[in-house]
This record gives sequence, C-alpha cells and structure tokens, in this order.
Amino acid sequence: MTINTTKKLAALALASAFVLTGCGKAPNAVSALRSQPSVPPAETPSYPGQPPMAGGSPENVAKAAQVIAAVAAAKPRTSTWTSKAHSDVTAPDGDRNWNVSQICFKAPNTMAAQVLTAKDDKTLKTKLVYKGGGDIDLKTYFFGFIAIKVNLAIDDSRLQDAYHRTLRDTQTRQLMDMILNPGAKATYLGKGKVYNQDVDFLDIVSPGSWKGITHEVVGISPTMACPLSRESFDSRGKRIFHLELENMRINYKPAANDFTLD
Repeated sequence: MTINTTKKLAALALASAFVLTGCGKAPNAVSALRSQPSVPPAETPSYPGQPPMAGGSPENVAKAAQVIAAVAAAKPRTSTWTSKAHSDVTAPDGDRNWNVSQICFKAPNTMAAQVLTAKDDKTLKTKLVYKGGGDIDLKTYFFGFIAIKVNLAIDDSRLQDAYHRTLRDTQTRQLMDMILNPGAKATYLGKGKVYNQDVDFLDIVSPGSWKGITHEVVGISPTMACPLSRESFDSRGKRIFHLELENMRINYKPAANDFTLD
C-alpha cells in the first residue's frame, strides 16, 4: 500500500468519524435545516444567508440552556450508540469530500466506522477502529476484494484531515465538550427534522469548537437528548463541515464484530 493511497483512504474514513453524541430569520433558517441528501451533498448550505449567531432573545437563550441541560443529564446514561453518518467536509482550497458510513460507539471513546458509499468509490467497505489510545486499526480493499489491514499512530500525517485534525480532535468527546463547555453561548433556533427524526436546533458559539470555527448549528433529539446533526461555519460564514445521523439507536447491544476489523 502506498503512502498516498493510505492517506486518501484514511482521510475519507476520518471524515466519517467526525462523530456526534455521547448521547437570515430564525424560522426560515430552521426550515432550511431539514434533512438534506448527502449523496452527493448540496454545494452550499441551504440557509437564506448566514444563520444567526448565538445571542437571540432571553427566551431563546433560556430554552437553549434547557436543551443543553438535558444533553448533560443524558450523557452518562448513554453507553453505546450506532447510526448511519452522512458527512461532508470542505477543505481550505475548496475541495469537498463526502461519504456515508455506519458508525458504532461505546463509552468512553471506542468507535468504529465503515464506509458505505463515498465520493471516491475505492474507499467502499473501508473500516476504521479506534479504542481511545494512541493508534488506529484500518482495513481497506484493493480491487474490491483484497483486504489490507494496517495499524497507524493516531498522529500519523496520513490520518489527518485537510485541517490537520486527527481522530483525537474529532471524536465524540470533542463534540460533547463543545456543546457543554461552560463558556459556550447558545440560542434556540426552532424545531426541525433530521432524517424524519424531530430535533431542536441550537446556534452555538463555543471555546470548544475547532480552530477557525466561529459558530455551529446543532440539531438535538428531544427524545434521546443527543445531537443528530452538526454544521460548522468559519469566519466568512461558510459551512466547512456537515454531519447528519440517520437511524440513531442509543444503548444498543453491540454485535461481536462491531469493534473489530473482522
């Protein structure tokens, strides 16, 4: 396996692993936030202009605080989850990668992601397993049927995304830390749907966001109290990351091979 090939495959697997949970005018922005097809994803966000920054009325700030409090309460009760993740990352040079992967998560930070479909069909069936340590196991296929397994350090340059982030920077813990950061400011945008699942949309400005991100729009399930979508915007108001989780199941019983390369 060449270095370039490994980098391409691993980066696309990483794109699927910007995982969620541990489990204009605001109304127009919210209606535009309904689930959108991610294969291929929309070229630009479907908002009528840049979404509102966190702030809003005292009522919407208080309502956002209630939603976040529910997430904080549910987090320690969520031991596992699985979902089909639709992800879309726009690089600094404008290049866009997308894929759809099946994600499995086990607390505190063990996860696996297998690519179901992607911009580059050579990545199909690629599987990544991360157990929270300093390395990642990766299995991919040449010619669609020759399995190749490799173990790489999590900081290996071939496992970094277009913003030099590793899975350590993009795992579940990072998202939860961003939402629950004591310095975060959030406002309630309204209700919507992510793949037919009801969500409450919040606009969040948080010290826990990735470098260069000015605010994020997160869709949180009121029944599971966990995020089902994430939109990250840079200083120009451009969406550089998009993720939606389809058919989310929390506290499910993992299969024997969910967290292995088998």
